[in-house]
Amino acid sequence: MGACLFALLCVLLAGGIMQMFIRSPMMELGLALGGALIFSLYLVFDTQRIMRKTSPEEYIDAAIQIYLDITRLFIEILRILEATRRN
Repeated sequence: MGACLFALLCVLLAGGIMQMFIRSPMMELGLALGGALIFSLYLVFDTQRIMRKTSPEEYIDAAIQIYLDITRLFIEILRILEATRRN
């Protein structure tokens, strides 16, 4: 599942690069929705990986992973709200 999420993240990155040249409100909303979905899946994936494979001594790394996933998801939700407010 990790490789699939990474591939989706690369597609999102390519879409972001295209968005710099092709300014479209619908594309911006689509990228924000896609980003929110991808980072929601990353949150589930990282939580599952932490529960199964992380030892109790690695709690700092686990907390940082969850924090970064939630922060990125929050940013994508803000992008969705901004894109819908403009339209």
